[in-house]
Amino acid sequence: MADYLEQFSFLPLTFTLKALTPIRLPAYKGSTFRGAFGATFRRVVCVLKKGNCQGCLLKERCPYSYVFETPVPEGASKMRKYPYAPHP
Repeated sequence: MADYLEQFSFLPLTFTLKALTPIRLPAYKGSTFRGAFGATFRRVVCVLKKGNCQGCLLKERCPYSYVFETPVPEGASKMRKYPYAPHP
């Protein structure tokens, strides 16, 4: 197993959301919640408050970048065709 996978961990979370006003969600609600979580997560953890991570000096140490824009390690035998690892 690759070194970067040995350090992989996750935390299963269960939570309930209650809308304050009526809302309509698409058939596949997962993408809506992922997008909302990603946008909020970036806003909370981004030190430089940039709109995009490209060229950011802190990208290698940023929690948002690690979760949502993880680059495939150089020299990786798997996923070498792709610029980013799979994301939640």
